[in-house]
Amino acid sequence: MKERVANNYGSFPVVFTKGKGAQLRDIHGKEYIDFVSGIGVNCLGHNHPALVTAIQKQVEKQMHISNYYISDVGVSYTDALLKATEMEGVFYCNSGAEANEAAIKLARKYGFGIQAQKKTIVTLKQSFHGRTLTTLSATGQEKFHPESFAPYTPDFKHMKANDYAALDFIDASVCAIMIEAVQGEGGVNLIDA
Repeated sequence: MKERVANNYGSFPVVFTKGKGAQLRDIHGKEYIDFVSGIGVNCLGHNHPALVTAIQKQVEKQMHISNYYISDVGVSYTDALLKATEMEGVFYCNSGAEANEAAIKLARKYGFGIQAQKKTIVTLKQSFHGRTLTTLSATGQEKFHPESFAPYTPDFKHMKANDYAALDFIDASVCAIMIEAVQGEGGVNLIDA
């Protein structure tokens, strides 16, 4: 498989065939506890009966409606989400990288409305914000900035977490501070409140 699929993260020498709850089973029948949860997207576990039933019911009605159209389930979900969060609107994304890209664009548009040079975004060292070129630029880890990907999106500054002296470089050019509250990829680093 490694010869046919581009290496993204580096894989372990195991092939999984089944999951139930927090358990995974490989091709040899060996069981593992899934501590990764699909990098967070499988936080409800594998093969949960209620989730399987809900997915089957939805697939029987419609598989996918693009954002060109409105679906009844989309309306219901949006209403429930806005009520639970007490927000006024929502922007749906396919991934964390896409959500971060949208946040970066929104912050820069906001900054541009105040002052044309207000476009710098401060992120934390050891942070991880995604694998697109702009979110890699926002990521505060040099290992994600190889020369082969250059040029990177400009106007990102990276400061050390919990280093209050570093706040001095937050100047008039800064339109946003983007924080990964609990850093995962860079080590589980907690941010002081």
